[in-house]
Amino acid sequence: MPKLYDRSETHNEITIVYKYHPVFYILLLACFVIAYAGSYVGMSETVAMVIVLCVLFVLIFYHVAIRSVNSEVKKAMRAGSVELSGSKFSFSNPLTFRIKK
Repeated sequence: MPKLYDRSETHNEITIVYKYHPVFYILLLACFVIAYAGSYVGMSETVAMVIVLCVLFVLIFYHVAIRSVNSEVKKAMRAGSVELSGSKFSFSNPLTFRIKK
């Protein structure tokens, strides 16, 4: 499974950068736009079902790919040792978590 994030660790902190987070949102938005546009054009039920399956595949794949790192971030959030920066929609300023040890 490809890594959708970069994780680096020093003796003071753990840094997690979601480099490809915007790709997930672009794919999801494209699927919804195609499905919405298809409803006006008279898209067949088969094509609509394929689009729905693609959306489900993207959601499941993304969830499985980042499950382990998300659990690590949630534990650190409960402990109050997380610093968040960046944007989940930006390639130039990606979403970054810094977890203090």
